[in-house]
Amino acid sequence: MNNMPNNLRKIRLSQKNKELQSASKVAELMDVSPQYYYKLETGGENKKLNVEHLKKLSKIFNCTADEILGNQPMLEEASEGTKKPKDLSNFLEQAEVMFDGETYKLDADDKEKLRSALEFAFWHAKEKNKRKKK
Repeated sequence: MNNMPNNLRKIRLSQKNKELQSASKVAELMDVSPQYYYKLETGGENKKLNVEHLKKLSKIFNCTADEILGNQPMLEEASEGTKKPKDLSNFLEQAEVMFDGETYKLDADDKEKLRSALEFAFWHAKEKNKRKKK
């Protein structure tokens, strides 16, 4: 079953930025007509997302393509109202990742470099948090 239309609406309405809760505003940002966006969101006329629109929506809503397509539970659904951080270790096991609207294929060397960079960033954040507690 395709959950994309239902997820797209849920994602739009869950935006903290009130402007992005407007279907018309999202249509404008996607450079499509409000009618076309409505059909995407409702599944009308069996409208399907093309890759460019999926990239734009991922960037607009700051979420993954999988969340939009219904292949991955949305954060709110996964934890029933309490946001759960994403496990970056599991994230790094994926062959493809999306960053800034672009999809990248990662080989083992790329994954290790990314893991090292993340470990450094988290170590630094942990040290900053320790200093704040004092």
